[in-house]
Amino acid sequence: MNTHRMLHVNEIILTIFENLSPGRWSHNAGITRANRADRRTLANLARVSKQFQNLASHVLWRNLDSLDALFCVILTYHEENVNGCVINKHQLGRFQQYASLVHTINRSENRKSHRDIIATLWVLNGQNPILPNLRHLSWDLTTYGDHYVLLLAPEGLRSLEVGLFSGPVHTMKNEYIDLSPILNRMGNFSSAQDLQLEGHFPSRTIRPITGWQHLHTVDIVLPLGGIYRGLLDVLASIEELTNLTLRCIDGTPENALLHTFSNLKTLTIVGKLPLLYNLLNSFEAPVLQSIKIFVDISWDANADAAAMGTLQRMFSRLRAMQGLDRTLREFHLRMWHIDLSNTPLMTAIWPLLALGGLEVVEIELSWNEHLLFDDDIKEMASAWPDLVRLRIGYDSPRKERCTSVATFADVLARCPRLVHLELPALIDTDWAAGPMTPHPLRKLFIRSVAFVSNMDRFASFLHRQFPDLDIFWMDQQSVPCHKFIEEGAATRKWDQLIETLFELRSVQNSAATTIST
Repeated sequence: MNTHRMLHVNEIILTIFENLSPGRWSHNAGITRANRADRRTLANLARVSKQFQNLASHVLWRNLDSLDALFCVILTYHEENVNGCVINKHQLGRFQQYASLVHTINRSENRKSHRDIIATLWVLNGQNPILPNLRHLSWDLTTYGDHYVLLLAPEGLRSLEVGLFSGPVHTMKNEYIDLSPILNRMGNFSSAQDLQLEGHFPSRTIRPITGWQHLHTVDIVLPLGGIYRGLLDVLASIEELTNLTLRCIDGTPENALLHTFSNLKTLTIVGKLPLLYNLLNSFEAPVLQSIKIFVDISWDANADAAAMGTLQRMFSRLRAMQGLDRTLREFHLRMWHIDLSNTPLMTAIWPLLALGGLEVVEIELSWNEHLLFDDDIKEMASAWPDLVRLRIGYDSPRKERCTSVATFADVLARCPRLVHLELPALIDTDWAAGPMTPHPLRKLFIRSVAFVSNMDRFASFLHRQFPDLDIFWMDQQSVPCHKFIEEGAATRKWDQLIETLFELRSVQNSAATTIST
């Protein structure tokens, strides 16, 4: 067979095999079962031929959720005992071949007995890293000691995730993990760029990351105690830090000094509202482009009462941050467990209207909130004319809280670059479909069309005004939430809208085909 043709066939086969391999491990049970089924399929394909075996091996060994399969290659009960570990030296070559294919070790529940195996293989490998091409390592410190991370990781490692993902230490305030040995070693790796830490540790133990040469992304999960004293000092001293995530699951606010993050471009903060407010008071980020704020009130009735004022102060602080009016392009707000149904959200977020350069705005609220009115949405569209993505996510079971089709059309007229729009629900009361310039909208998500009375007219409007619309969908799970219309009737309306749109598109495509011929 021609060499070029053979290469072409191999590329096709490899592409097919790669579709059976997940990019990153997921802890979702359904996805996990599907991934395991795909891996079994790959293993069966590897038995078909030598060509399939070589290609399938590259995919099978690339991302591992456990070291068990790799160690099974070399373990035996019939060979000599090396350093307390039973190793088949005749299989060492095959083990090294497979180990060289491993790029990712995902978080997994590995056994403590692997410690002896890792130490033995490190000796047999000439005291070189066991996985020479490893790029991403996720390590559970409740399972292994930090010493064993150093035996696996090569200098080409780019991403490290370490923490207390399981076990009792994860919830004990008096237990600390010293990360210094791991982080000092990683400081010698010129390729190390991403770091995720999870657990209870004093900030002094992570100070070695200030010596990393090219650290761009830091993601820290703090289950207990909030922001530790000195942590922001350490983070602000990382010159190349561009992406920072702080997940403060619990803790008390700390009034910290102002810190400047000169090159920070994306910031994600997660936690209770008072803590997040104090965090923003500690930040200056003159080139920040994206901020994500995830607020958890945790069903505290007293917190509900004070939340609106704290939100307003937090967004006022955001508006006042140096340079943000010129640099900020994305704003994401997600709030759980907070009931502000009697207070418009615009009361809190109005300071953000001054940030006129926003291109992506996403607001996701708890199911029991209905906080944005038509005038609020119009005001947002006027303040942010450069929007390319607007997502407003919450349920609206009451007609008076639904966005009108007229407001929907007005938003599109004010935002000519918008290509992705999500709204809770639409209602077409007192709406007349007037002339409008065709719009480049491509993706439209409406949680419910239950209150749109004239589906044919609405479908005609969508077809006429959005020639590039290629995705139009509704969250079917939201239909039962609408108490003022039967579920069956709501579903029939949805089916009617899709059917009408399909017919209009079919007629248009047929006409275009006739003209071209």
